[in-house]
Amino acid sequence: MKDKLLLTKYDGCILSARRSGNEIIELSFEPEKEQTIVGNVYVARVENVVKNIGAVFVSYDKGEIAYLPLEEATFGKLNKDNTPVHQGELLLIEIASEAIKTKPPKATTYINCTGRYSVLTMGKPGLGISSKIIDANLRNLYKDEFTKYLTDEYGIIIRTSAESVSFEEIRKEIEQLIKDYESIIKYADTRSAHTILRKDEKSYLKALRNIDFNEISQIVTDDTLIYKDVLEYIERYDSSMKDKLVLMNEETDSVLKIYGLESKIKQALSSTVWLKCGGYLVIQPTEALTVIDVNSGKCISKKKSIKDTVRKVNFEACEMIAKQLRLRNLSGIIIVDFIDMDDEDMRKELLDELKKCIEPDPVKTVVVDITKLNLVEITRKKIRKPIYEQRLQKG
Repeated sequence: MKDKLLLTKYDGCILSARRSGNEIIELSFEPEKEQTIVGNVYVARVENVVKNIGAVFVSYDKGEIAYLPLEEATFGKLNKDNTPVHQGELLLIEIASEAIKTKPPKATTYINCTGRYSVLTMGKPGLGISSKIIDANLRNLYKDEFTKYLTDEYGIIIRTSAESVSFEEIRKEIEQLIKDYESIIKYADTRSAHTILRKDEKSYLKALRNIDFNEISQIVTDDTLIYKDVLEYIERYDSSMKDKLVLMNEETDSVLKIYGLESKIKQALSSTVWLKCGGYLVIQPTEALTVIDVNSGKCISKKKSIKDTVRKVNFEACEMIAKQLRLRNLSGIIIVDFIDMDDEDMRKELLDELKKCIEPDPVKTVVVDITKLNLVEITRKKIRKPIYEQRLQKG
């Protein structure tokens, strides 16, 4: 069964929800009055160079600071010399990730111009092809066709979604991305600090760029303005999706009520998540990491041994943990405290199960290891704020 993408307005935000079957698997809140800065390109000013931690702190807007790895700083210098970067110097940057808790946004000088089928990667020459495109003949055809666009200044990545369109469509997009890149470079040289050179698309439209439309049966909204934005987007990138875009009657229908989203949001923001077996998870974000505690709760059976009960709760928890990481957009370091197991083989089996459950996550997620204390470390790439922080910044 294909998924549905639900878009509506909720408590000062634009709410995006991805529904698979009867289950909400992703949630995202974008304040109506404040768009994410991820993907924006700025002329930034160096405010501080801290060599001992390999960091440069730059101001990209008045009073707004971002962190930049020191090793990237020289590449972004507008004066193009190779001298060490210094305070007051101007750099061309892109915001790579949002601020997380007390940490500032992360910037990069390797600017990306991203399309639906391809990406132009400034400072990273060469042709890359999505690893999900496994047809060897097609990969070779891509190399033959698109290597000609490469320069010493930038490279090209062919995205997974390119597999479903013609070479002509990909070619048109690459040529447009090159024009976008050249425009950014041209205007950067003549602009002062804190100038925004590119403002990326709204978050819910940017999410469409990364969705495989073959996995989506419908895009449903009850808001006319959202409908118009999405229609304009799909007419630009994939007009075949027009038949999948549905506008509900704003006066009689509500995405929130029909799909029960308010209760799903409440559950996704709760610290306690119940398992079918009667066990439960406690999810607690902290300043440095997120802790997930697995508890047996009501999972008690006279017919089963303690070992079998522990196994049932822990293994059921694996599937739920994978769902919650994606639903809540938890990122960074996640520590899972499973119920104690003395059996080494069972611990290894549990780790394998957790890896299998997490594998479908579209965000890069790594299960590191399990200790004798049954603590498992997971890392998940930081892209956007977790939903509990998104709710705190509502417009």
